Amino acid sequence: MKLYAILLAFLFNAHVLLAAEVTVTVSSKERDIQTFDGGKVFDGQMQSRWSSEFADKQFLKIVLPKALPIKTIEVIWENSYAKHYKVKISEDKKGWNLIHNNKNKESNSSDLIQIKKDKNTRYINLEFIKRATPYGFSIFEIKLNGKILKNFLKEHGIEDYELISIVEGKDQNSNKETQKETKPKSPSPKKESAPIKINKEDKLIYI
Repeated sequence: MKLYAILLAFLFNAHVLLAAEVTVTVSSKERDIQTFDGGKVFDGQMQSRWSSEFADKQFLKIVLPKALPIKTIEVIWENSYAKHYKVKISEDKKGWNLIHNNKNKESNSSDLIQIKKDKNTRYINLEFIKRATPYGFSIFEIKLNGKILKNFLKEHGIEDYELISIVEGKDQNSNKETQKETKPKSPSPKKESAPIKINKEDKLIYI
C-alpha cells in the first residue's frame, strides 16, 4: 500500500512539473494574428513583439508557474511606448505591491524596474494608461532578473513549460507554445531486407 502511494505521488508530481504554464493575458492585439500575441514578450526574440490596438488604457498580465524570487523586471519597448504606465506584483493575488508608476516617460528606452520588497512574485500586471504615439503599446521583450524567460525559469528548475497567450474577452482558443529542451534523435539503423525464400516446388525458368 505504501509503495502504491509513493508511485502515485511521484506520478502526480511529474504531471505537475510537465504541466507548468506561463500565461500572458493582454487587453487587445493590433491585429488578430499570432504576430502580435502577448506571449511574444517572453519568446527571447528581439525581432518579435506584442502590440496592442491603437487606444489608451490597455494591460498585460503575467502568471508564472509559481512564486519565484524576482529582483528586477526589464521592459524593452518598441517605438510605440507608454507615456504613463504602472507595474504591480503579487505573490498570491491577495495583496499587490506597486513597484513602478512612470507618469511622464519621454522615450522608448528600456525600463529596469527594481523590486525592493523581499517576497517572491508570481503575478505581474502592467497597466498602460496613456500612449506616447498615435499607435498602441508595443513591447519587444520582458526580462526577469536580467534574463529571458527560458533562462530565468531554468535557474529555478523549470525546463519544460507552456507559454500561453490570451486576449481577454475573446472567444477563441489560446495560442500555446511548448518550451522544452530536446536532444537531437540519432538516425535509426537501416533494417536489412529479409532473404528471398524459394520453395522446392517452384519451377525455375532460365532464359
